[in-house]
Amino acid sequence: MYEIFFAILIIVYLSSLFMSIFLPIYFLLFNKSSYLGKKSFFFFASFIIGGILMSTAYVCSILFYFSKDVNLFVWKLFLTLQFANYECILLILSSLQQKQKKDLPFFSVFSIFFGIIIGGIISPISVSIDETLQSGTIVFNPSLINYKFQIHLSSAIILFCLFLIFVFTYKNISTHLRSRNKTFSKLLLASNITICIPLFFLIILAIVQLPILRDLQFVFLFFSYLFNAILFAKNPDLALNLTNKVYSINIYHKSGVLLYSYKFEYETPDIESAIWGNIVIGLNHIVGEFIDKKDQIDVLKTRSADIMVDYNNEKGFAVLVMTNRLNKVLSQMMHDFTKEFEIKFEEELKDIQDLNNLIDVSDFKGVDELIKKRFSIYF
Repeated sequence: MYEIFFAILIIVYLSSLFMSIFLPIYFLLFNKSSYLGKKSFFFFASFIIGGILMSTAYVCSILFYFSKDVNLFVWKLFLTLQFANYECILLILSSLQQKQKKDLPFFSVFSIFFGIIIGGIISPISVSIDETLQSGTIVFNPSLINYKFQIHLSSAIILFCLFLIFVFTYKNISTHLRSRNKTFSKLLLASNITICIPLFFLIILAIVQLPILRDLQFVFLFFSYLFNAILFAKNPDLALNLTNKVYSINIYHKSGVLLYSYKFEYETPDIESAIWGNIVIGLNHIVGEFIDKKDQIDVLKTRSADIMVDYNNEKGFAVLVMTNRLNKVLSQMMHDFTKEFEIKFEEELKDIQDLNNLIDVSDFKGVDELIKKRFSIYF
């Protein structure tokens, strides 16, 4: 019986290592544009901390007995890495909402709790170990090693876990309510459940302190890690699917003529029609003035929306994307779309290089296919 459980833990550990190595490589090779910016650091940090360091510390602390001091150190390292990994998860959730300033109270409380936990773990009397083993023993029965928390550390762990459960649930529900894609946000709610279950087991472990609860908590940690790794592997643009919106895409000729306009099925930002009319007129002049110029305006900001501009000086046109929030992924999509538009309508654009020629905008009716292809996550 114990040998079977030993084998299960080894399989879980090796699977965790494999995912932690394979998935970052997969992201880097196949989803480069999706992981631009600091958000990628949090993902990869979670892979390294959760999948490699934390799982290794756990296995070494319960399946191998080195000595009392060494095992206590490794077990305390496992606890520290576990809470550090939750901080990475909190940062990832914050990046999904992209409202980091409003999350300062959460991070402040987290820092206080984390400091208390680290202080408790460092204390030499905070964790004790029950064992009757000789040094250098491989432990096929994990229940032979039992770690027990002192009351002050148990209390801190319980309060910290309750705080994390509240924060994760609050942030996921908040994201779900303001999400434009409820299908994806429901997946995020499922992710929240998988994150909170190990925290519940950690609370029970801090109270009851039985080896079986410790091992079950690790197994649920692995399945939480597996679920969320697959979720983000299959949906690398999850952050954009949840909260980012594109309101419209306009393509202007250097003469100021609107070649094509596409409006997405979202509620238009709260901008008075007269003001917006003036903005559109201004955009015509901006495109005409700044094409072929060294210094160009790339971004226009209003209180309710941002307008991104991508120029093609050679062919004499510019693409304008109106969005609720600028980000590097959308900027890359826009740049790729501009290149594809140039290639597909090369002849049409060549015919209207001379400003004296008549521009027939009906020549650009096929643009919607390019838009749906390049900006597919916004449909």
